[in-house]
Amino acid sequence: MDKKALRVLKKGEPFVELPPEQFRLFSMLFERRPAFIPESDVIEQVFNCSPREKCEALASLVYRLRKALGPRYGRRVVKKKGRGWAYIQPRLRFDPVM
Repeated sequence: MDKKALRVLKKGEPFVELPPEQFRLFSMLFERRPAFIPESDVIEQVFNCSPREKCEALASLVYRLRKALGPRYGRRVVKKKGRGWAYIQPRLRFDPVM
């Protein structure tokens, strides 16, 4: 991640530039992956306000972030009821050697 330019890098190359709120959300989830972060913590850190004020804004922000990341990476931003939000890396699949 390039925090000064608000860019997500992929293999060292620019992948996508994000607006400040989207970048704060992505960097928070990415840096703490695969842990789930409570929604109230996400709201406080991304929007700098109380959770009651920004519930709908967070859903909209996640939608825009997923769209910016594209289908392959956007679907990795997940919410689990009672646990919060996370960025989940895909599991590696190994074929058994015969």
